[in-house]
Amino acid sequence: MPVADCRVCTRLPRTLTSSQGIDVWKAAEPLLPPVPREEASGFRTSCPLCGAIYVYDLRREHEDGTLWTTASLDRLSFVHRILAAPPAERAALEAELPGQIVAWREGLDEGSAWAQAESAWNLCCLVDLDGSWEPVTTLLRSRHVAARVEAAQFLLARRAQLPDAVLDAVVPLLDDVGAFCRSVAVKLLAPRRLARGEAAQVVTELLADGDQTRRVARLEVLVRHVDAAVAAESPRLVPLLEHPDEPTRDLASRVVARCLKDAPTPPGLVPLLLDRLRGESPDVAKAALTALSCLRERCDDAVPLVARWCTDATASFAAYSFLTEQARLGTRVHALLPVFEARLATTRDPATPAKLLLRMLASTDDKLPVIRAMLPGLDGAWATSLALAIRATAESGYDLTPLLPELRAVRSNVMGHVPELVALVEKQRTR
Repeated sequence: MPVADCRVCTRLPRTLTSSQGIDVWKAAEPLLPPVPREEASGFRTSCPLCGAIYVYDLRREHEDGTLWTTASLDRLSFVHRILAAPPAERAALEAELPGQIVAWREGLDEGSAWAQAESAWNLCCLVDLDGSWEPVTTLLRSRHVAARVEAAQFLLARRAQLPDAVLDAVVPLLDDVGAFCRSVAVKLLAPRRLARGEAAQVVTELLADGDQTRRVARLEVLVRHVDAAVAAESPRLVPLLEHPDEPTRDLASRVVARCLKDAPTPPGLVPLLLDRLRGESPDVAKAALTALSCLRERCDDAVPLVARWCTDATASFAAYSFLTEQARLGTRVHALLPVFEARLATTRDPATPAKLLLRMLASTDDKLPVIRAMLPGLDGAWATSLALAIRATAESGYDLTPLLPELRAVRSNVMGHVPELVALVEKQRTR
């Protein structure tokens, strides 16, 4: 008989993990015996209707005065029941296996969507018993979407150990009607092609492919596999920063960012990104600035181009991130201090300009203009951090007396930072 729906197991995911034990406890209420509320490892419980076995774990850890709880509940496949069984029970389960295989195959054709997925999962797990991938590759050719999805998901979870023959069987999924299967096919096949030195071909196919699923999947692969060969192709990806599809823009930006961070910068890449800052689209500017934030060298030409994006709601965070990193590298961004000061004074998202000013103060010898731009922030959320930086500068011997009139004019917040700073700078004047 094919696999039948179970009103308990159909409501339980195969794997349930929670940082709050109560979620797992509630889900496991129909199972017997009841799962314990204290720490447990490998506790076995089962479905009272169909006999499916579940393994429950609960772990608690104390860290920095906080109690962390992790609970999990996993349904075992029939194969893993065999593998985990004591010798006395294993023989009986192995004797049941042929009949189970027949039921799973019938379940693919006659069962519900849940039964099809459950049958396909159990068939996939046979590889752990005899090492044969044939049941999995057969499922890749199934006429049932649920079976193909299950096989694709199984392969994706084990992608590090797949032989070439199995990967060859995945190729037809590139044109599957299901988006999930197409995505998995790319994620399994593209890394093999990159390892074979085919980065240029992968990028060419990416740019030519009109399918959003495959395009996004290829970009996700490139993000994880950046090397010199991928970096050499990164200038060809810059036009994708202008793509109307947001996931495509964001992922292309991440690929280029990784190339700038982890590989030699290819000629022409930075000018292409700077060109995107000259346009009118905040989304494109955000994508370009996100990538440029990973640049490991000074880029003085970018500073005037970034100014107008510092006040844009979409691109401002990326703009400040880029400028903060450039300040760390020694790029002089003092020309934009009025912009930073105005942004800090509005108290709208004060963290980004405050962090930038703190970075500038630490990396420049011309500190007075930077501290002058910090003064409006002494009445805001970042007052303590800014005041500590100003105090450290004064205590290091740097002369802040030219700022004394402006410092006295700053409205003091409840923390009382301004009077303390005024007193400290007045001491400098009397020395």
